[in-house]
Amino acid sequence: MMSDHEKASLGVPDGEPWTLKTVLLVEPEEGLRGALLAALKAAGYDVAMLPTGEAALEAIDRGEGQFLLLDKHCGEPHWTEALALVQLAAHRGRNVPVGVFVDPESERDVFLAWQCGAEFCLTRPPEIAEVVEMVRRVEKLWLEERRPE
Repeated sequence: MMSDHEKASLGVPDGEPWTLKTVLLVEPEEGLRGALLAALKAAGYDVAMLPTGEAALEAIDRGEGQFLLLDKHCGEPHWTEALALVQLAAHRGRNVPVGVFVDPESERDVFLAWQCGAEFCLTRPPEIAEVVEMVRRVEKLWLEERRPE
């Protein structure tokens, strides 16, 4: 069971169970960003759209999101560095799963995403329904197996 302090550090109001309801979205492509926003909201998630990986890291440090969707072209810092910094944040109590969108022709990107701790990796442009399904799957698994105690 999480303490009130741990819940507060994850942005969970008192008396509420921990869930992955606030998705931080870093997607530079306007059309895809809008489609993901609409689909995730329709699926019941709150979505905060952020311009860069750096902005996402700052939001995680403030406890403003419980899930990160990060496009490979997220600006500064480099997407692999952003993933590594999310892993470091987990050691400070900000345990946030990450899904990454990478270029389809790059097997190296897929390998780096897994190596850097991504929960899932989809090629760009991802199918919107597939993104929502992956977020739901990770939420279920995260809550059952990996959530902070």
